[in-house]
Amino acid sequence: MEIDRRADCAGTGASGPWILSLPEVIAALPDLTSPWTQRTLLQADQAARGQWYRCELEEWECLHRIVLPVHCHGKLQLVPPEGSTAAEAAAFLLRHQAEYLRRSPSCYRQIDRVDRQDNAPIVLMNRGVAEVMKRQEWCYERLVCKPGRVVHLDGLHRLVARAIWNAKESGLGLRKVTAYIAGLPPFEWLPAAPIRSAGDGP
Repeated sequence: MEIDRRADCAGTGASGPWILSLPEVIAALPDLTSPWTQRTLLQADQAARGQWYRCELEEWECLHRIVLPVHCHGKLQLVPPEGSTAAEAAAFLLRHQAEYLRRSPSCYRQIDRVDRQDNAPIVLMNRGVAEVMKRQEWCYERLVCKPGRVVHLDGLHRLVARAIWNAKESGLGLRKVTAYIAGLPPFEWLPAAPIRSAGDGP
């Protein structure tokens, strides 16, 4: 995972993670027609105090370090209330493919029609922002996010599609994905600070 960096962070003269505003994030997203997405972006922005970070995620990070919120159509749950990773959701869909197509044709088609060349950004939030969202959106109420993971905000069908391709064709080598994260990314994701020697001054 790579976090974009500026030469000068907040005028301190030191390098730091690239902090963006919500308008900058929205300008980078290809399609924001969903009222739900528009609302949750505003809620996440308020919870994150207006701080967003742009990252480049490796394939395994997309599959295993992002927690998806509950996603269901009737009794058929692609993602349970406590959440799951894209890899887990893809495994479920591959096991119940015929039934899911029959019961949830619209959702299935959204996943199936994702182009392999699609590299549109995804939107995420850190655990702290997700805790606030639990009180605002029902789909996050029972979600469990362990340390070192982030939570999905937009791009669920594309993430599941990538996980299906990965499961069917091991070593596919898909391109990195740009992600915008509301709130500071997990500590484990941040670049290590340079080690200073005694002669470097204060």
